[in-house]
Amino acid sequence: MNRLFLISVASLLCGATAHAAIDVGGTAKQVDTLECRTVGPGVQYVRMHMPEYPLDVYTLTIDLNNPYNDVNAFIGKDHAGSTEAMTEAYTRLSTPGHRSIGSINGNFWIVSGQGMDSRLLGQPHSGCMVNGEIATEPNNWNRGRGETETEKLQDIGFVVLDEEKKMWIDDMYFDAQVTNSANESFAIAEVNRIRNENEIVLYNHFTGQSTSDIDGVDVFIAPAEGETWGVNKAVRCVVTRIVAGTGGTPLEGDEYVLSGAGTGAEFLNKLTVGESVTISTSLTTRTDNLVPLARQMLTGNALVMRNGELTPRNENEEYNSQTYSRSGIGMSQDGKTLYLIVIDYKSSSSVGCNTATMCYILKQAGAWNVANMDAGGSAQMMVRGSLVNNPADGKERPVSNGFMVFTNAPEDTVLDSLAFDNYNLTIPAYACFDPTILGYNQYGVLIDTDVADYTLSCDESLGTISADGKKFYASPSATSGYLHVASGNATGQVKVTVRETEIAMKYDAVIADKAHPYALEVISQIGENSFVYDPTSLEWNIDDPTVCQIENGILTGLCNGTTRIDGSIGDFTGSMDI
Repeated sequence: MNRLFLISVASLLCGATAHAAIDVGGTAKQVDTLECRTVGPGVQYVRMHMPEYPLDVYTLTIDLNNPYNDVNAFIGKDHAGSTEAMTEAYTRLSTPGHRSIGSINGNFWIVSGQGMDSRLLGQPHSGCMVNGEIATEPNNWNRGRGETETEKLQDIGFVVLDEEKKMWIDDMYFDAQVTNSANESFAIAEVNRIRNENEIVLYNHFTGQSTSDIDGVDVFIAPAEGETWGVNKAVRCVVTRIVAGTGGTPLEGDEYVLSGAGTGAEFLNKLTVGESVTISTSLTTRTDNLVPLARQMLTGNALVMRNGELTPRNENEEYNSQTYSRSGIGMSQDGKTLYLIVIDYKSSSSVGCNTATMCYILKQAGAWNVANMDAGGSAQMMVRGSLVNNPADGKERPVSNGFMVFTNAPEDTVLDSLAFDNYNLTIPAYACFDPTILGYNQYGVLIDTDVADYTLSCDESLGTISADGKKFYASPSATSGYLHVASGNATGQVKVTVRETEIAMKYDAVIADKAHPYALEVISQIGENSFVYDPTSLEWNIDDPTVCQIENGILTGLCNGTTRIDGSIGDFTGSMDI
């Protein structure tokens, strides 16, 4: 049997017939899954295309029950007021015991032209928390969109991961105060913003100093022995030093600073060095008054899906209702599965969508609550140190913050399982498939992206395997089955569908001479993928062999003239003028 070696011009054989449908507002929309792979312990990456829009969709699904993954918020360059490329944050935050897997962008942030103080540029508009420490406080930014009482409870989408590694996505209230040893209290107006008259503002290492234009006082504090920072708890602190003035004194060590002016300064001036104070914070859901013990937080402009139902926030803000790129974060009903999604915009293969369409896609995956995050050129997903989507800017945009997914699994380089770097492989009859094999350790960590020592096997009805065990040759007839791979004790498989497809010469005619040999091109199409056949697998016939010759699939002109050639394999015969 003549064996045909096949090369995909688009993405190698990936998901060519992995068609399904998603219910988008009562209409079934086709979805082609192009990639589906495990990228870390309990972390699955999927790339999909929806041709009827068209849309390119990228998702990360994280099983939070897996003990070997972790999700942290990050803030640009670890500073409230800086932006950073996610690929740079990937390198900065990855350590041997806490290795980065992937990330998504987060909050909308303050940019020029919004009428804000220039010293706030780059800061997240609302709440951001990293490992239990507040970088910026949850506030009323973007409120007032809803008209009914129910709608008002959906104005903002706060995304929280708590101490039990459970997700919360809801609109929330936030309150903070400082209490002195005389049991007197004063409200903390903001965190890491600009201190104004009659306020107390809390600053920490995310700014490194207080900021103000008016006289007041800075009271520096540090957690008492055994205390740690957190939300929905009272943290006992000790006053370490007091500095009067307009602020700007750098923090030292693990200090925070309470900066006050006017009535705020009057309260703080009662304190003395060595005195105990308590910082109390409260974060509660606006709908149910539940209290998450938050560790990580991002903020989206709206709660666009709650309890599995789309909210009016998909329609009452133009940012959400327009066709645009999308970035969203969702959670399962039990809060133990996290969904991250990015949808491209401004490309020939993806025109963008509204947040309602984004919600329907996430609902199909299992999402219960969804928050809409910053989009435009900020809508970006990164996996293993590289962007996987095509940002609207045409290049990576530094962002204010986001979620980073990590693995904390022990170091282990022993292969435990294998996977093909393809999803639902569809291949033409006679094709030869030379796979790329992914290798995972016992914890589900991807430790080898191109396993070299492997052996393939399959049922003889599906096809045959090369003598060295490295290549698969598809059956000449339509069929399906599983292609297996083994390396030592590690195994894996992929579903293979063999299709009888139409084959054609790429060109009707070519000009050839001795100086410009031509590798004969025979092509086939499956879905959106084009394939080029190895010309050495075809039997060739030349009407006038004095005009040209064919050796190893290469056509070379010999003398002036014209002739016709035929190439055959199986039931296919194609012709071309030379």
